[in-house]
Amino acid sequence: MPVSALHFTAPGFGAILWSMIAKLRYGRAELALDIPARDVSIFEPTFVPGLADEAASFRHAVGEPLNSRPLREVVGASERLAVAIPDITRPLPSDRLLGWLLEELSHVLTCSRHTLDHRQRHRIAPGQYR
Repeated sequence: MPVSALHFTAPGFGAILWSMIAKLRYGRAELALDIPARDVSIFEPTFVPGLADEAASFRHAVGEPLNSRPLREVVGASERLAVAIPDITRPLPSDRLLGWLLEELSHVLTCSRHTLDHRQRHRIAPGQYR
């Protein structure tokens, strides 16, 4: 987030406030914000390389979690489970993650597709959800 200017203004009553013009990414453009504050810190994201094998890392995390039983044991065959996934505004690789999760929970899997026409629930056999 580039800071393009650091200046101070004198609004009514002669008070002097520091303000900062910060440019934020907004959609495909930038949005310039005039932030009226003297003690403002701007934190920019740091690049962190992705996992070498995401699928294997997921399976290891749910199969051998720290201080817990494996997910397959925690969620029993008689359990009812809802999985909520975020929309495109949240940076989660749902397209990959959901497949791995469904494989892990195939012993309890019943898929319910909610659409405007309220179709019936469908039982899905392991391997059919791809």
